[in-house]
Amino acid sequence: MRQKTNRKNKQAGFTLVELAIVIVIIGLIVGGVLVGQDLIKAAQVRAVVSQIQSLDAAINTFRSKYDGLPGDLTRAVSFGLGAANGNGDGLIHGTATPYTAFDGEIQQFWHHLSVAQLVAGNYDGSGTLLGEDFPDNKLKKGGIIAFGPSGSSLNFYAIGVATGGVNYTNGITPVEAFGIDSKLDDGFPDTGIVTAHDGGAAVEGGTNAGGCFTNDTPREFSIPTQNNLCGLQVRISG
Repeated sequence: MRQKTNRKNKQAGFTLVELAIVIVIIGLIVGGVLVGQDLIKAAQVRAVVSQIQSLDAAINTFRSKYDGLPGDLTRAVSFGLGAANGNGDGLIHGTATPYTAFDGEIQQFWHHLSVAQLVAGNYDGSGTLLGEDFPDNKLKKGGIIAFGPSGSSLNFYAIGVATGGVNYTNGITPVEAFGIDSKLDDGFPDTGIVTAHDGGAAVEGGTNAGGCFTNDTPREFSIPTQNNLCGLQVRISG
């Protein structure tokens, strides 16, 4: 009788050990998945930074070769870069002020770079379709355009825009926005060459983000928030 009891206890003991091993394995798997997700997100942020830096290089190459900005170039037609010239004022504008569509030079910006073979992809400059007339950003959360705000002497990229619209989408989390900002600029949402904006705010003249960053002084990105609340504006260095 005692032998049977000991045998049962041993069997129960082995079962607990096995259960503990299973729990440890599950924990390792879950931990590995979470780490893997973080690595993927970090890689996507680096890809956006690389995308912007590559675009700056492409703009500089275009300027050196054609003596003007893509989209804004006054001799684009004679150079065989498309069917539309820009006005040569050094800014990438739409046809209306403020913009009511991503048209005019904003639309032709990608077409000129595409024909000049300075960016990957074929952008025909005939519409405002994401993936056709302007590309996705590398986070796959909305598109990226180039524009010069009215009253400004500078041009910017808008990261996180949607097909046919002139507003930022709720496309980027505060963590992603901070990652991009800190790698390109100062890591603060309302200063420097990278600024954050509300999802839904107008690209031209839109308000700075409320949910994307705090109202403290200095303002900080709302890192604990996991929702997509931000669009980003990045000054073009080309």
